[in-house]
Amino acid sequence: MGLRVHNNATSLLLINNLSKQTKIASQASERIASGFRINSSADDPAGLVFANNLRSQYLSLEQAVTNAQFASGHLDTATSALDEARTLLDGVRTNLLAVLNDPSQAAVLQDSVDAAIDSIGNIASTTRFNNKYLLNGSTGYSVTGRNVGADIQIRRAVFQLSSNQVQFAPRVTSAVVISRASQANRFITAGATVNAASTITVRITGSLGSKDITVVSNTTTAAYRAAVNSFRDFTGVYASGNRLFSDDFGSTAAVSVAVVTGQSYGVASSVGTDFGRDITGTINGLLAQGRGTSLTLNTAGLALTYTFSSRTAPAAFDQFSIFPGGLKFQIGDQPTGNDLVQFGVESIDPGLLGGVAITVTGGQSGTKTVGGFLSSVKGGGTNDLDSNPGNALRIVDAAAKELDTLNGFLGSLSAQTIDPLVNTLNRTIISLKDTEETIRGADVPAETIKLSGAQILAQASVAVLGQTNFLNNSLVATLLGFSSAGI
Repeated sequence: MGLRVHNNATSLLLINNLSKQTKIASQASERIASGFRINSSADDPAGLVFANNLRSQYLSLEQAVTNAQFASGHLDTATSALDEARTLLDGVRTNLLAVLNDPSQAAVLQDSVDAAIDSIGNIASTTRFNNKYLLNGSTGYSVTGRNVGADIQIRRAVFQLSSNQVQFAPRVTSAVVISRASQANRFITAGATVNAASTITVRITGSLGSKDITVVSNTTTAAYRAAVNSFRDFTGVYASGNRLFSDDFGSTAAVSVAVVTGQSYGVASSVGTDFGRDITGTINGLLAQGRGTSLTLNTAGLALTYTFSSRTAPAAFDQFSIFPGGLKFQIGDQPTGNDLVQFGVESIDPGLLGGVAITVTGGQSGTKTVGGFLSSVKGGGTNDLDSNPGNALRIVDAAAKELDTLNGFLGSLSAQTIDPLVNTLNRTIISLKDTEETIRGADVPAETIKLSGAQILAQASVAVLGQTNFLNNSLVATLLGFSSAGI
């Protein structure tokens, strides 16, 4: 290659290479210092967009985990309070059993029962988390328009914005009975006497147990009914008209009649066993699960149990409105129903635990009052320890079942929904962070090697550039020498 004065291509190439190696060294130094491979969009435009999306997602999921843990705090607080209320109910039940064994203790134990029921009321009115009351009904759903005597427990209801997109419209819900629940029953002879033959012994069996009834010849139907009804509290079976009935409704209710001694053709009731039938019906047009007199629907948008009066006729219809309420927690990163947990918690106030008292036929007096609310078990109430301890025991059992059902629902929501979700979100966050680090993060050893290589090449470029410049300088010096010599 010749030596030129105007353009030194070799020097220009060396300068360009020096600039390139300097840029590489500078970029490697920046990556090593920051720990990131991408420090500006120019480093990797597509990678930057992808990494930013991953970062946005895991930051959102970290907030979702915080929200889910916040929900767990609500659930843990509520279930702990329900455990305490349940323990108090156990004490009330123990006192009732003591009174049933020895009625003279009623006055002594009534104060203890009253204190326990008051404590349950205090738990209902004071249990709160983050200044939000959990068991006084304010975190449940309000309902209007229900039939008299009906009971509705709503666990979840999703609402849509009204037409003006300003407020949530109430859900108009309908429950329709296709076939009503029935009691188990067996036939009694319609004649004036139930046994014209020799003496026989009949065993009546119901949900509470069995009792043997001895029927002598020519026993009247009325006397037989009275005998069956006298054991109602022991068998769960009563006589009315020309039939024996179970106290309970649904497929778990049973009435069995068997002959222990005597001729079967002289039996006062038809021999054998009969079972009740569960209610069948729909809620909002969807076939609901029937159990006893209750219809239960559990969908993503609506979860409730509607308990009809035991006397509900077939094709009965009830339309009611559910108003917005309950607790809502955003447990995902999208504004969809799948990323939202919502549920309602009804009040456990003693005035609402138990159920509406109903009067059923049968019994020695012809009628019998069953059920009521826990508040009626307090002193001076219609079911206190002195007035009706037997029915008080039924009320306490019904209240305990309500507490257990609610506690089980909240506990399963925590164990089967919230906790697995938190674990899944945490694993997802780890994967997102790892992927984002792979894209955005710098490979420090590789960048160190790159920095060293760039520095060596830059130094080599400087050295060679010096040699090239030396040759050019020598040419200039030679030309100047010729000029001074007069050549």
